[in-house]
Amino acid sequence: MIPIAQRAARSIIKPHSASTRPRFVVTGLSRSGTQYTGTLLAKAGIWCGHEKVFGPWSGVLHLRDPFAVHPRIQGDSSFMAVPYLNRLREGDWVFHQVREPLAVIRSHAGIRFFADKFVPSKDLAGSHRYYLAIVKEFLPDLFEATDELTRCARYWIEWNEAVEKSASKLGLNYLRYRIEDFDLALLKKINEVIGAPVSQKALEKALREVSRSTNTRTRSKAVSWKTLSTLPKDVHRRLIRLAKRYGYGTS
Repeated sequence: MIPIAQRAARSIIKPHSASTRPRFVVTGLSRSGTQYTGTLLAKAGIWCGHEKVFGPWSGVLHLRDPFAVHPRIQGDSSFMAVPYLNRLREGDWVFHQVREPLAVIRSHAGIRFFADKFVPSKDLAGSHRYYLAIVKEFLPDLFEATDELTRCARYWIEWNEAVEKSASKLGLNYLRYRIEDFDLALLKKINEVIGAPVSQKALEKALREVSRSTNTRTRSKAVSWKTLSTLPKDVHRRLIRLAKRYGYGTS
């Protein structure tokens, strides 16, 4: 198990008013476990939704302060928060959740998330077209890739990079971790920095009761590190470099 100090490759902590708990987002790519984490935090008693603020049904993404219409929600776990990190305020937290690239790419390829033409699937969310539109608006160049696998790989690279760059540019509190390493120590850290009055007993109970397989979908078994070596050279190089920086093997 990798210590939190190593998992959080970059962590910036800023003071905030004792009378106001910071808001937060748990974000990263789709298919990276944001539903699991949102469910886990809510189960523990931390005021967190899953795509309640940054989601297709919220109706508040046009607002300067989307949280204002959800006064009881302190945080939201959603990959769609990435384009809207500028809606957070000073002292708020970005919890950057990353998942092993091969697993994420296999998942997106398996559900045909970036198919050339829409492919109906039991694995695709009803709001798939909306999700895709969010990605396309934020990263339009990604769709210049001529094949589905390259789009999947570039998405893993560029969406993750966008979280880091936005949090740094906006001066937000930031903590990155790997979902594979999510444990009690990390959950206690999150609970501490957002000032949630949740006991260790409640945190332990949530970890026991929320399944790690929450929202599991079909994966493409055809995708491997060998097949990824056929990606355009610059994309493959960027993928390998970022995977290693996040502590993942690439073979």
